[in-house]
Amino acid sequence: MIQVLRRMNKIIRDSKPHIPSNESGIDPDGNSKAIVIRHIPFGFFEKELLKYFLQFGTVRRTGNHKGWAFVLFTDNEVAQLAAEAMDGYLMFEKRLECKVVKNKDFPACLRKGPRIISPPLKNATRKRHAKKLNKMQSGWCEEATKKRLLKNIKIKESKFAELGYRLPPIAGLSETKQVVPLISETSSMKAEEIKSDDVENQVQSKLSKKLKKTVVTKEAMADM
Repeated sequence: MIQVLRRMNKIIRDSKPHIPSNESGIDPDGNSKAIVIRHIPFGFFEKELLKYFLQFGTVRRTGNHKGWAFVLFTDNEVAQLAAEAMDGYLMFEKRLECKVVKNKDFPACLRKGPRIISPPLKNATRKRHAKKLNKMQSGWCEEATKKRLLKNIKIKESKFAELGYRLPPIAGLSETKQVVPLISETSSMKAEEIKSDDVENQVQSKLSKKLKKTVVTKEAMADM
């Protein structure tokens, strides 16, 4: 799976045009199509950068917020114009610093392109499942969970009812029933029969023991 994702990332990167700095015909000291912006205030993220710099021309790529960013244009002159217009611009108590990047300093992140499909992380499924269980549920989710639990409880109650018992009540689920032991007439009759048989057996065993004792005592008296 990881190898397939890496191949897809490589195909996506290769399909996008890149600007190698060591290609013949490009002046290393010349200006590239990218500008570097520093001292970016927090809150001016990728979407805001893209939306703002689109007024100068077509923007190729932007990076994530780290206090600085590279913006790649489709033309060198547009990049020079955007850098001159935004250099020293005051934004949220921070003064931006914009310069055109030289070809020899062209960043590798713009040359390779972003990773479109990230490979799966270790234990990603377990972490995602834990977040799903621990997150706050909406009212609709709670009702769906309650219905599902009640359905499972009713199935179990029907199975235990055949054995003569019901499940104990669960807090928060009002539809569950209280504990009431179910004793059918046949089971009660069987229990009474078992009890009566036990009593008779006990009485007969006691009588047999007494008879044995009397026989033993008579034989002993006869020997004397």
